[in-house]
Amino acid sequence: MNWIILAVALISLVYSLRSIQRGRYRLALALILLGGLFLRLFMIGDGYLHTWDERFHALVAKNLMDAPLKPMLYASPVLPFDPTDWTCNHIWLHKQPLSLWSIAASLYCFGSNEIAVRVPSLIFSLLSILLIYPISHHFFSRKVALLAAFFLSFFRLTVFYWNWLVEEQQQTI
Repeated sequence: MNWIILAVALISLVYSLRSIQRGRYRLALALILLGGLFLRLFMIGDGYLHTWDERFHALVAKNLMDAPLKPMLYASPVLPFDPTDWTCNHIWLHKQPLSLWSIAASLYCFGSNEIAVRVPSLIFSLLSILLIYPISHHFFSRKVALLAAFFLSFFRLTVFYWNWLVEEQQQTI
């Protein structure tokens, strides 16, 4: 199933480039968004939360469902903690609250699972692809704006897989 999602994403991105060459700009933008959506669907299909940030943000978001204005890493700390050590503190101020609130809302709507933690990231990254087009079009041409949206649609994928490959190599050593 994952390979079908990846194939649809790549085909839509290739056809978006052909649409740009033929001057069909609205179709090209729609295909870029579709390709970006399928690439992100392929990425969120991971069956586990990643080692560092993702696990902590999911836990804080889960605790935010009970106390929305208090971002807690540990809801009920059992052991004493050092308030100067941000990595093992009771209150977690590592990120701005909007991203954590959006993860908490997603967990509330879709239940406690890995995909629900990643849905807000998927939505915000698709919105960034959609917003880079009018911003780039304002300063440059329509083709440049479409190319900016095209490159942004798969840029995060390369960053994600580079981190994943490095993490896998470190675990095998």
